[in-house]
Amino acid sequence: MLRAHDVGACSDLEQKVLMRLAKIEKTRRLAFLSMSVLGLLMSIGASVPAVHYLSTAMSNSSFVFYAKLLISDTGVVASLWKEFALSIAESLPVMELAFVTIVLFLFISSIRAILVFLPLTHLRGAYAGMSHN
Repeated sequence: MLRAHDVGACSDLEQKVLMRLAKIEKTRRLAFLSMSVLGLLMSIGASVPAVHYLSTAMSNSSFVFYAKLLISDTGVVASLWKEFALSIAESLPVMELAFVTIVLFLFISSIRAILVFLPLTHLRGAYAGMSHN
C-alpha cells in the first residue's frame, strides 16, 4: 500500500534518474560532436597530401597519354576499345584513388554528422512561413 510520502519519494527518485539520464545524453552528444569535428579536421588535413599523392601518381602513370589519345583519335580507340580499356585500367593509380575516396568519404560523413547534431531551429522557423505553391 502506497502512502503519500512514498509517492513523493518515488517522484524525487524519478526526477533524479531523469536528470542523470539527461546528463548522460548531454555527455554522449558532446562526445559525438567532438568526434565529428575531429574527423572533419583530420579529413581536411589529410586531403592536401592525398590530392598531392594522387596528382603525382597520375603524372607518373601513362593515364594522361591514354586520355589524350581518347580525345584526339576516337576512331582508333573505338576500333581497339578492348585493348584501350585494359590499358587504361592498368595505368590508373588505384591505391591513390582509393586513398582520396576514403578522405572524401570521411569529410562528407563528418559534415553530415555535424549538421545532424546541430539544432537548426532558426532555419525551421524561416521556412515555416514560406508557402509551397
